[in-house]
Amino acid sequence: MAMIGLAEVERIDGQLRMGFLVESLRRKARMTVLTAIDLVYLAIVLHLIWIGWKTIQRTWSNEAVTLPVSDALLYASGFLAMILIANRVVRRIVGLGYRQDSGGVETAL
Repeated sequence: MAMIGLAEVERIDGQLRMGFLVESLRRKARMTVLTAIDLVYLAIVLHLIWIGWKTIQRTWSNEAVTLPVSDALLYASGFLAMILIANRVVRRIVGLGYRQDSGGVETAL
């Protein structure tokens, strides 16, 4: 369930950042650096989606110890969260999302 919470944090762009170097750059350079960071983030999230899918397939026939459901259902929350995060990052990269400026003001990309 923490992964679903992470997807919500990504949706509202509320991640903790250490942005003092990026904030000192001009707007175009700042957007270039932030887009590069988003591309690396997207690659990691896509890899986690793949791992989540393989885990769901592997645990489909296992029954959870505490609940009368498959283990795969429990692992599906992380898989779903990563899909939601990937959607948000892709939208931000192509310019359909928003990114907060250094002053906390949302700006369209």
